[in-house]
Amino acid sequence: MKRISISCLLLLIALGVSAAGLDDLIKQAGSEYAKGNATASLATLGIALSTNPTASAAKRSLSDAYTEIGVKEYDRKNYKNAFECFKNAVKLYPSNQLATKYFWKMKGEMNVDALRNEADEAAQKSPPVPQGADLLGEQQAG
Repeated sequence: MKRISISCLLLLIALGVSAAGLDDLIKQAGSEYAKGNATASLATLGIALSTNPTASAAKRSLSDAYTEIGVKEYDRKNYKNAFECFKNAVKLYPSNQLATKYFWKMKGEMNVDALRNEADEAAQKSPPVPQGADLLGEQQAG
């Protein structure tokens, strides 16, 4: 019974993905990333990747989306996310020069098996500073 439920769920997800279209999924991933939700963005690109695009233009679009997010994650020092993005981008479209450059740079300079998302870890360790804290200190001093 459990297998049938899971199979039905996967079928519904697959039908939803084909109906949404690759371009819509790429736009949705970009929108999620712009909101600061890298995890949801990468999950959406993963769904798009699972549609197994065969057209060269579709592969290139998806590769470009992975590359764009990968560069941003690399700049944020989220190296694990960045490497996965570049790996998927190169796999989809090996002619993507920017993704290839970053992929081989990371593979040559870093231990790719032990990559971490440093920015995410730092954000989890440090508590947020209340916004009014600086204003209170300035008012008392002034």
